[in-house]
Amino acid sequence: MSDNNAVILNDRYEMQQRIGRGGMADVYLARDILLDRLVAIKVLFPEYATDPAFVERFRREAQSAANLNHPNIVSVYDWGRSNNTYFMAMEYVPGRTLAEALHDVGQITAMKAAEVGIEVAAALSFAHRGNVVHRDIKPGNILIGSTGQVKVADFGIARALGAAVEEGLTQTGSVMGTATYLSPEQAQGSQPDPRSDIYSLGVVMYEMVAGRAPFIGDNAVGIAYQQVHGVPPALSEFASDAPREFEAIVAKCMAKSAERRYVHANALRDDLRRFSAGEEVVALTDVQGRKTQSQATDTMAIPVIATSPETTDDKDLYEDLYDDFAPRRAASYIFGAVFTAIILLAAGVFIYRTVDRGSATSLTIPDVTNRTQAEASQILLDLGLTPIPNAVINDAVGDDIVYAQDPPATATGYQGDVVTITYNPAKQLQTVPPIQGLSVESATQLLAPLGLQLVILDVRNDPLVPLNQIITQDPLANEQVRSGSQISVVVSGGTGGSNIPNIEGQVSSAAEQLLKSSPYNFVVTITAEPSTTVEKGRAIRTDPVIGTPLPAGSPIALIVSSGSPTVVVPDVTGNTEGEAQTAINAAGLITEIKYQNVPAGDANDGRVISQSREAQSAVAPGTKVTLVIGKSTTP
Repeated sequence: MSDNNAVILNDRYEMQQRIGRGGMADVYLARDILLDRLVAIKVLFPEYATDPAFVERFRREAQSAANLNHPNIVSVYDWGRSNNTYFMAMEYVPGRTLAEALHDVGQITAMKAAEVGIEVAAALSFAHRGNVVHRDIKPGNILIGSTGQVKVADFGIARALGAAVEEGLTQTGSVMGTATYLSPEQAQGSQPDPRSDIYSLGVVMYEMVAGRAPFIGDNAVGIAYQQVHGVPPALSEFASDAPREFEAIVAKCMAKSAERRYVHANALRDDLRRFSAGEEVVALTDVQGRKTQSQATDTMAIPVIATSPETTDDKDLYEDLYDDFAPRRAASYIFGAVFTAIILLAAGVFIYRTVDRGSATSLTIPDVTNRTQAEASQILLDLGLTPIPNAVINDAVGDDIVYAQDPPATATGYQGDVVTITYNPAKQLQTVPPIQGLSVESATQLLAPLGLQLVILDVRNDPLVPLNQIITQDPLANEQVRSGSQISVVVSGGTGGSNIPNIEGQVSSAAEQLLKSSPYNFVVTITAEPSTTVEKGRAIRTDPVIGTPLPAGSPIALIVSSGSPTVVVPDVTGNTEGEAQTAINAAGLITEIKYQNVPAGDANDGRVISQSREAQSAVAPGTKVTLVIGKSTTP
C-alpha cells in the first residue's frame, strides 16, 4: 500500500525523495507500482516545461537513450507528461557517482582508473555504433553501482549524428557541455563526433589519478579556452607513481587534434586492457614512433572559443601541444606563467622532437637553475627552446625553484630543442572557508573546488540547529591547510531525526560508530563485499539504502568493501585447445592463442605447452591469459 499523501505520476510512479539534480531536471527515487520496482524519475524543471525547445530536447534525450540497451548504460524505461510535468523513468542504480567517490577518496590508482575507463569506453563504443554521441562525459554522469558496476548516465545532450541539421535548440554561438571536460572542437563550436567523447573520458581518467581536473579556472570561458590552447600539468606533479603507459593513454585521448586520438572507443578500451594486463600499449608505441617523424562543473551553454590567428595562420608556431606527448613552444597563449605537459619523465624516458638542423639556429643552452620554474621557462622560450617542467619534491631547495636541467648549461642546442627543468613544486595551501551554519550539501560544494574534503565526525541532536546543518568545524575558518585535507564537522540531527546518514567511502569502523551513535542507535551488522571502486575496509552502502527513515534502534546492514574481486587461473597445460579455452573463459578470463611448431607425432601437438599466467594465481576478472599451443609441422 502506498502513502495516501504520496505524489503519483500517471497512476504508476510513486514519488519518494529527491536523489539528484541536473542541468534542466531533478531526479527522484520512485516506485513503479505496476512492476513493483524502484526507478529513477527525471522531472523537467517547471520553468522549462512551458518552453517548447526544452521540452523537445527532453523528449529527444529519452528517445536517444531508450535505444541504448547496454549493461554499462543507464536504461530508460518510459517518457511522459502528467498535467504540466514532463518526466522520464529510468533504471535506478543504487550507489554513487564517480564525482562523489572522488570527493570522498581524492584520487585513485592508475590501475583502478583504467578499470573504470574500460567500462565507460564499452558504453561509448555501443552508443557510437548507434550514431549517438554523449557530449557530456564527466564524473557526475558516471555511476558506480553498489556492486561495483560502472554505468554511464544522462544522455541529456546526446544527439544522433545524422540529425545535426535539425539542431536549433542550442543558442547560436554557444555549445552545450561541461567546460572542465569539453573537447577542443566543442569549445570552438564544431560538431562533436565520437572522438569528442574519447577526449572527455581522457580528462576524467586524468582527474581520477591526479585528484584534480587538468584545466581549472575562475569561469567556464577560461577553462574552455585552455581546452583549446593549454597543456595540462604533468601527472607526476600529483601522482608520482602514475605509470608512463597510463600517461600515454591519457595523452592520446586528450590530443588537441581529433585525428590523433583513438579512432574509436573500442581501440581505447583495448589499450586500457593491455595496460591492465601489463602489456605494451599502442599509445606509447605511437609516441615513440613519432620521435623520428618530420585538453564550472555544471552543464551549461558556453560561448564558442575562437581559434587564434596564430593557431590557424602559423601551425608551426602553435603545434598540438599534447599530441606528441612532448610539448612544443606556443606562440599564441600562455596560461599563468608557462605551459606544463604530461611527459614520460616519471619513468626516466625523455622524448625529443626531431628538428631540421639544417635550417635551425644553434645556440648555447643557458643555466636556468636557482630560478623559479616560471622564470626559467620564460628564459628558454625567449631563446626558441621548449621547456618541459618536471615537478620532483626536493626539500633542500625553495618552493618552485629549478635545481636541475637537461641538457646542462653550456651545452650546444638548436632552436626548438626540448630542455627538461626539474623543480621543487610549491606546497599548495588553501584557506578554510567558514562552513558553520551551512547545510552539509552546501558546505561540500564550497569545499570541493578548493580540494578539501568534508568528513562528518558526529551527528548531534540540537533543537536550536536545523537538521543537517553544520554545528562545528575543524580546522576553523580562515586557517591554512594543504589541498586534499579533511575538514571535520559535527552535524545537527535536529530534534531526533533518524534517516540513515551517508557513510559511503568512510572507514568501516567510523561508519559503524556513526550508525550506532545517537540519534540513530541502529543495530549494525557488517557484511563484506568485493568492489573495484571502493578501497578495502571502507563502506560501500547500507541496507536499507542511505536516506531511508527508520525508528531509532532498527537493524541495519553495513556493506564494507573487501577489495577488488579476483579469480583463480586454472591449470590448462596439456589440455586440448578447446578444453583450455573453455576452462579459461569459465573462470572469467580472456584467452589469447599462439602456436608453436612441434614435430609430427609430438605429444604436445594440439595441446597447451605453456600459459602466460601461473596456474592457481589470483588475478582480476577479464585478465588475458596467453596459451601456447603445439602445432605439428608437415614432414
